[in-house]
Amino acid sequence: MPETALEKAQKKFEQARNRLNAIRARESTEERKKDTRRKVIVGGALLDLAAREEAAAAVLARIVASLTRQQDRALFSSIDAET
Repeated sequence: MPETALEKAQKKFEQARNRLNAIRARESTEERKKDTRRKVIVGGALLDLAAREEAAAAVLARIVASLTRQQDRALFSSIDAET
């Protein structure tokens, strides 16, 4: 039995919606990757600066002290010993 015009339109609509959702998902994934990369770069720059400058080390120490999860603070224990 041939598809009606309505069924064809519905099928095209669903396909277009699926393509749109796929594009949105790709863009969201790309934005999360960019955000993560920015955080890594800024964090690395702060760690490097803290190793060279006392004021930056103090800022880093305040940031680490404000972390609420013990396992997060533990990651910085070796850095605290260096500064």
